[in-house]
Amino acid sequence: MEAADQFYNPTTAPNQLWQTDFTYFKIKNWGWYYLSTVLDDYLQYILA
Repeated sequence: MEAADQFYNPTTAPNQLWQTDFTYFKIKNWGWYYLSTVLDDYLQYILA
């Protein structure tokens, strides 16, 4: 296992650590669209 894959304090229950990401993309003849996600680290579900 790579060192970057190990955590000092891994999550043990939902809602302890959330991750977010933002991106944008252009659709021809439509314009720019923005996508934002919220991921629960323990459940590995996209929340929003």
